[in-house]
Amino acid sequence: MKKLLLSLILICLTSASWSLDMEKEVHISRMNVTIDVIGSIAFTTYDMEIYNPNQRQMEYAIILTLSPAESVVDYKLIILPKF
Repeated sequence: MKKLLLSLILICLTSASWSLDMEKEVHISRMNVTIDVIGSIAFTTYDMEIYNPNQRQMEYAIILTLSPAESVVDYKLIILPKF
């Protein structure tokens, strides 16, 4: 019985990792960068469209490296349904 249970667990883990290998990478499909300078301050806007070609929800991490003099003023996230 223990051998059977261990075999089933191994099969499940193998098939789960196999299905993850079949998924495609989430990527930025469109990006527009706008810089507005007002006096001595520059406002940089990143407008990105991130595309998930897979059938299930997946995550995507965006890392912004800022200097001590920089800060994030506004952040918006719009999630559109898949057609």
